[in-house]
Amino acid sequence: MASELVTNALRHALGQREPSLVPTQTTPQLAAGSLPIRISLVHRAPQVVCAVSDPSSVGPIAREADFVAESGRGLHLVDSFSRSWGWHPLAGAGKVVWALFDAQLPEAAEPPLPNLGRHRRSA
Repeated sequence: MASELVTNALRHALGQREPSLVPTQTTPQLAAGSLPIRISLVHRAPQVVCAVSDPSSVGPIAREADFVAESGRGLHLVDSFSRSWGWHPLAGAGKVVWALFDAQLPEAAEPPLPNLGRHRRSA
């Protein structure tokens, strides 16, 4: 899910900068190789929050995914796997998109089996 949120920031926020965010004489240039995108993962039992901030103040919009399209399903995946998700504008400019996940296994889930080494399957 972190990959989906970061990919959206790279594709949409950096690909379509707002005029107020275009560097000017008084705006410092970005250092080579740096991007104005930040990712944060916060674990507060029993939940984990993944938050990605970017310089655009335009909120994410889940669109109808075409079944043959190579993209367009990211927010649907985030919605399916997270407990909730959303976005908030940041002071000044930019936004943060976040997703909340349960960090505990459901009580009905069995713990994973211990690693017992390599096994050969007989034919």
